[in-house]
Amino acid sequence: MSEAETAGSEREAGSEARPAGGGVWAWVAWAWIAALLWLFVSSLPATQVVRENDLPAYYNAGLLVASERTDLLYGDTFRPRHNRFTNLPIIAPLFVPLAKLDYASAWQLFWWLQVLSFAATAAVLLFAVHRHLSPLTPARAAVLLTIWAAFIPTLHRCLVLGQSTPMLVFVFALFYLACRYGRKGLGGVLLGVVCLMKIPPMLLLPLLAARRRMTTAGIAFSMWLAAVVLSALVFGPDTLTRFAQTVIFDNAGGAIATFNNQSLDGAWMRLLSDKGLTDWKPTPRPFLVSLADLASIVVLAVVLLRSGRTLLWPREVPDDSDPTRGSLEVELLIGVLVMVLVFPVVWIHYYLFAMVPLALVPFWIERQGLPHARWRIASYAIGVLCVGCVAVYGNVYYEAREGEAGFRALQNLRPLGALLLLATVLPAIGAAARGGSANDARADGVC
Repeated sequence: MSEAETAGSEREAGSEARPAGGGVWAWVAWAWIAALLWLFVSSLPATQVVRENDLPAYYNAGLLVASERTDLLYGDTFRPRHNRFTNLPIIAPLFVPLAKLDYASAWQLFWWLQVLSFAATAAVLLFAVHRHLSPLTPARAAVLLTIWAAFIPTLHRCLVLGQSTPMLVFVFALFYLACRYGRKGLGGVLLGVVCLMKIPPMLLLPLLAARRRMTTAGIAFSMWLAAVVLSALVFGPDTLTRFAQTVIFDNAGGAIATFNNQSLDGAWMRLLSDKGLTDWKPTPRPFLVSLADLASIVVLAVVLLRSGRTLLWPREVPDDSDPTRGSLEVELLIGVLVMVLVFPVVWIHYYLFAMVPLALVPFWIERQGLPHARWRIASYAIGVLCVGCVAVYGNVYYEAREGEAGFRALQNLRPLGALLLLATVLPAIGAAARGGSANDARADGVC
């Protein structure tokens, strides 16, 4: 019997063995999906409430470029310090069209772009499962959308701040899809766009290079390097120097314990120092915090190397174009989790990047035929809730209780959830690397 006939017989046998209640469970799944979509729509903050949080950094950058006052791009004379532009100078002209609108209209346009990007990301993920991790049944769609909906509180934070992260997470999902189609060059360009707008995702580049994804990582890095050169040529070396000084060097020597810094460094600062939860001025790290940071990074490195040694420089170049091969989903999950843990300053909205691989990895594990015990499913679910579903309140709320040790510890749920997810996923990788999967003989050196 041919391979195709065998597969057809297995599908027929599976359909005959399907329980009679399958139709009922499908309706339950559709009802749950409808409830998740209603939750998404009903939980959106009011767009008519115009705020001045992070959006003025983009809006005023456009105004400065339009008025040829780019010498003030990284200064304090044009606007409050906390709204300072933090991107490379060459990015500022992209916001000139936004600055042509009045601020209220610009806010609403930007607000809708983020909402639609978050919804479009769900569509991309559903298509990815249908195309590469099939089948896409109502039950599997419900699982994926449940993970997606767990990040609605993080989306809410982005909308309140006027942050561009949801739009870039959509680009990040397209990057994954391009790589899965074997379009490494396009994937590198899309990842380069993300890295130009946000600094922490730059950490993904050496991780991808270590996986022999040199084309993707190289194109993304080349785009960033070209943006640096263009910034110096177009705006002058002085403007580029001010960017480096105000955005990088002024923050490199200190640490912050604010509630929205969700890195390991921020977590240790909240636990081992009395720094305020709403004080964003970097201060020198206490010795105990520095020691805890060093110990955390060493332990994390040892665990990663011990649990997934073959993640680094596999025997073969990964092939993601074949749906039955590749491990891009779990690579991106590990990369994003490491990014949010080890980068010194990680704002809450950066955790939104974890949504993309988190929504895909369960189907990757199922495709690989790896064991998924109930405790592991529960651990994964708790980790998702911790990194995505923790509500965020106003600054006054945190300032009023910043002296309570227990309250300060509770602000570390996100990095704790990231650690829990790493501990949950890494054993599965180790099992696959040891040959625990039915498909591992055909994979790319990891599984």
